[in-house]
Amino acid sequence: MACSVDSEFVRSTSYELVEQADAVVVAVASSETSGTEPWLSGVTFRIEQTLKGHPAATALMAGARLGQTTPSDPNDLTVAHPETYFGGCSRSTFQQGGRYVLFLEQGDGVEEPAEWYAFQPTFWRGAEDYAGADSPWVRALNLYIEVQQDPDGMAALDALAARLPVLESPGASAGDRQVALDIRDQLSSLSPEKPTPYLVRAYEALERGESPRFSVRGPEANREGGMADALTDLVFDIQRPDFDIERQKDFVLTSLVNGSHPDALPLFERLLEAGPSPRTLGLSIRYLANGGQFRRAFGIVETEVMRRMGGLPDDQAIALVSDVEYAMQGKDFTFGEGDATWRAHSHVAARWPETALSLFWDMKRRGIDVRAGDDIRALRPADYRARPEVTLALATRYDEPLQSWAAEELQRVTPSANWLEDEDPAWLPLRTLVWIFGKERDVALVRFFCSGESGRIMTVQTLGLWGDELDSELLQQMLVTPGQDEEAIDGVRKALSILHGRHATDRGGLFSFSGADDAYEAVKASLTGAPLERLDDPVAPLACAAP
Repeated sequence: MACSVDSEFVRSTSYELVEQADAVVVAVASSETSGTEPWLSGVTFRIEQTLKGHPAATALMAGARLGQTTPSDPNDLTVAHPETYFGGCSRSTFQQGGRYVLFLEQGDGVEEPAEWYAFQPTFWRGAEDYAGADSPWVRALNLYIEVQQDPDGMAALDALAARLPVLESPGASAGDRQVALDIRDQLSSLSPEKPTPYLVRAYEALERGESPRFSVRGPEANREGGMADALTDLVFDIQRPDFDIERQKDFVLTSLVNGSHPDALPLFERLLEAGPSPRTLGLSIRYLANGGQFRRAFGIVETEVMRRMGGLPDDQAIALVSDVEYAMQGKDFTFGEGDATWRAHSHVAARWPETALSLFWDMKRRGIDVRAGDDIRALRPADYRARPEVTLALATRYDEPLQSWAAEELQRVTPSANWLEDEDPAWLPLRTLVWIFGKERDVALVRFFCSGESGRIMTVQTLGLWGDELDSELLQQMLVTPGQDEEAIDGVRKALSILHGRHATDRGGLFSFSGADDAYEAVKASLTGAPLERLDDPVAPLACAAP
């Protein structure tokens, strides 16, 4: 149930929570509610006091429960309740009868009357214990509600900044200083919710080597925090990168891309004209695509991106391809829900799949584990042999028609006298089956392995070169299948060794997947004459029919 955030996640500030909420309330946890769907189950709160908005008398927090819980620290606004830093990354346990400050949103009104729900931000203060009207938390929220009466975002930031001298003065109370820290968290956050002029000016300051007006909060503000996060860093030796000026600049551009900032176009035009870095190029393409200049964005992909790709190091190439995919899918695209944006533009729809195919193979040549998307599926040929680069790309996803073709084709063809040559007709369906997965796949591979010496050698080589961790079991069965000479057995050992080395490296060496570890143990057992065992059971040989 643990939450995961991507590299572009920005933790909301308290100010932004007030801004996003339809209502901010003090509420009492009254009862647990069960519903027919997960989002209808949780804790029902009775609204006792309203700080903002006009909510109903009750609100539901989905996924929450009643129980014993540690109260919030009323004197520290720099952290959230301890439950926020593990599990689902937001608080979920409440004391029956306890009073809490909640942020509410109104339902869509499909059911009358519209329901109200308490929403929980990731890694932040979405459900803190209520400590009174004069507590630092409530004071901060009331200040934000007051300041947000001005629709001018820049003026609101100035109004917050104007409060700092008093809150940070020598005579300020501890509560005053906590409110000041929370204000500074908002002022230093370069999130997509900030006004466009603020983000553009911040970028220009960073270009000059200067700090933006209110500085920049560090990357730790967008991470989980807490003991669990610190322990994970220690155990896995995770090194957090410094948030240097170049990273800060990328962070600002990412916020402009992910928010609604049409007035930032001149900045991106200037950056494109100046010959941007690969990361800036990718973000500029996303910005143009999000802003409606989709054909222009694709034109840059076809020209500048494709020109640069071959000379980029892996990390920069991966990031650039990811940005291109984001742009082509569309800002609001969700897998399984509607079409990607590229399909809605006739010029791009006719050309993007071929470009996507080229980018796919660039990633594959770099050893990156990628899967073909719906864009490449649009290139499916009537004859799979006519375009092997498309066929093999399609094999990286579950594809039942392709699996059936490859299984039937592998049964139909016989390796030629020059079967070691790439032109042999068995290679394409064989490699296709090794990359694909499904019910027919293993049956077809075993049948070809058992077809004779050529089929055996070709199957073993292909599994070693292109198989994954799950293929370790199949190769182990081949290793103990009778009727093979020492040369043939050694070929299986080599295949298992190649598979182990590739996947142990890809998956992090010591912490590799069990399939790769099994491959290593199988080779060791075979060389020492020990029995091959898996999960305390002997490995069963393949049952090849007699010729």
